[in-house]
Amino acid sequence: MIVTDPPYRDDVPYAELSDFYYVWLKRALSDVKESFGVYRLSPRFYQEAFFDEAGNEVETQWKRFAPREVSEVAGRGKAFGSGVGSFEYFKRLLGESFKAMASRLREDGAIVTFYAHTSPEAWEALLEAGWLSAKMRITAAHSIVTESVQRVTARGKAGLDTSIVAVWRRGVAGEALAGEVYAKAVELCKDFAFRARGSGYRGPDLFVATLGCVLSQFTQYERVLGTGNSSRQGVQGLVEKYVYPAVAEAIARSLGALAPETKLSPVALFYLLSKTLLERSRAARRSMDRSTLNLFVIGTRSSLEELEKLGVIDRDGDKVILLEPGAGFQ
Repeated sequence: MIVTDPPYRDDVPYAELSDFYYVWLKRALSDVKESFGVYRLSPRFYQEAFFDEAGNEVETQWKRFAPREVSEVAGRGKAFGSGVGSFEYFKRLLGESFKAMASRLREDGAIVTFYAHTSPEAWEALLEAGWLSAKMRITAAHSIVTESVQRVTARGKAGLDTSIVAVWRRGVAGEALAGEVYAKAVELCKDFAFRARGSGYRGPDLFVATLGCVLSQFTQYERVLGTGNSSRQGVQGLVEKYVYPAVAEAIARSLGALAPETKLSPVALFYLLSKTLLERSRAARRSMDRSTLNLFVIGTRSSLEELEKLGVIDRDGDKVILLEPGAGFQ
């Protein structure tokens, strides 16, 4: 088993930030030698991290390792060229890392990834890397609280306090039509969602678990036809037109809240998920925290600005209220 927390696209410029520690670690883990009255650092531990092949000191981590870093950092292209730090560069290296992991995995092994990004494109990049590049399929997904609500990095930002933990395994083969996989996924995952609710799954936990069920159906195929021409368009089209709508339909049908083959807009999907997955007391409206809100926005590819403009949601301090008819509405 390989358990990893993949790079979060543009969330953290790792090399630049870790240089603060790098310069001190280099001194703590190196010797100091004198030569002709000049004192220089020399290798002691982890030579490859602090010195080049000739034994010369690497001044900063950024200069040496930034081009190899799997992340999107604006401005690196000017320093290193070749599109370093771009989104496409990030996706290519992420795909290479998944292929490297898959090549070292036993036939019956699993890769487990933790991911907590608020950008739909970042999630699509993860799916593209694991599924299309490394030929791994998602067999399950779980929502686990991994972040502190008070963490400094989340201040003033739309963040997720939960990570979506995905399980990847071998077994990708063949091809299928997107519409046919959609119908099969809804039928199977409707029953899955029903059983999950019986086991105590609620709210975002139920959404993520059902998402894992739906993805297990789509990612078992090497190619899903009818989603777009290029691989990028294919993944984006797949999640927009098939994966997320299948999750919403499966959950709604498990509750008896949606007729078969009903197609809804992103805003309608958001409202339906919020209405069916969030519980409320008699006196209060349904509310959601920042993490749940972002998860539903990603899951329906709806726009937070549009939801507010249309009066679907309203902010109440740290909470977001779902605007809906009151209990006495007829």
